[in-house]
Amino acid sequence: MSHQPIAYTYEADHHCPECAEARFGRCACGQVACWGDRDECGDTKPAQDSEGNDVGAVAPWDECLCGMTCGTCGEEITPHPDLEPGESCSECGMNEGEEASRD
Repeated sequence: MSHQPIAYTYEADHHCPECAEARFGRCACGQVACWGDRDECGDTKPAQDSEGNDVGAVAPWDECLCGMTCGTCGEEITPHPDLEPGESCSECGMNEGEEASRD
């Protein structure tokens, strides 16, 4: 079973798949920001940001994804669940009323 990344990491931030594709394109193998590691990639070099770091992919199971926003377009990639007063998120521990922060 294949899972598509829900976000990409480059320029020290998270970015939605649409913005990553706009910046790095889609390889012949079908991957956005390809690493060039498949036969059908041909001469594709790994996608890198402006500092020469390889672009990373965020899988749905990688980390707490609550409140992740795109560093390019600012859109929310993964909404934080609605919390009732006094509740904390079971994923990240954020309390109701707090702003999500990404380090």
